[in-house]
Amino acid sequence: MTRPAPAETIAVAISRCWRLNATNPRRGLPAGLRLVTAPVPLEPPDGWTAGQWGKLMSGNHGPWAAITDGDRAVSLAHCARLTDRAAEVGVETNEAHRGCGLAATAVNAWADQLAARDLILFYSADEDNIASHRVAQKCKATPLGHLIHITPAVTAD
Repeated sequence: MTRPAPAETIAVAISRCWRLNATNPRRGLPAGLRLVTAPVPLEPPDGWTAGQWGKLMSGNHGPWAAITDGDRAVSLAHCARLTDRAAEVGVETNEAHRGCGLAATAVNAWADQLAARDLILFYSADEDNIASHRVAQKCKATPLGHLIHITPAVTAD
């Protein structure tokens, strides 16, 4: 039998969740950057392994949109989750390129690619990730509420 461990070992994570629209206009990009939505030879964003990047580029994990600086992806929106009814965007921007609106442009380009599929599009971010909350605002996403994930530690008797 397992039973919950003492209360101090319970982890709680709170995220905000929004519904994305697929009809937002894209902002222009700073000089030297471009939007890419089809496989071309690119270096992955910081933190991606060659294997992860290869899987994404294969197209088997759904649409993606990258903002590139030369041959390097510096902001990326991709399917974090994809079902026949819904998709959730995962987005990341290299630290040196944050604060320029790139994430919102990538997310909107990702959503545009999924518009014809009649899916519900989601965006979520940790409660304390204010930069991601701003991305959702820039994408004119509709707030849905909060996700609460509770992970109690268990002990065996």
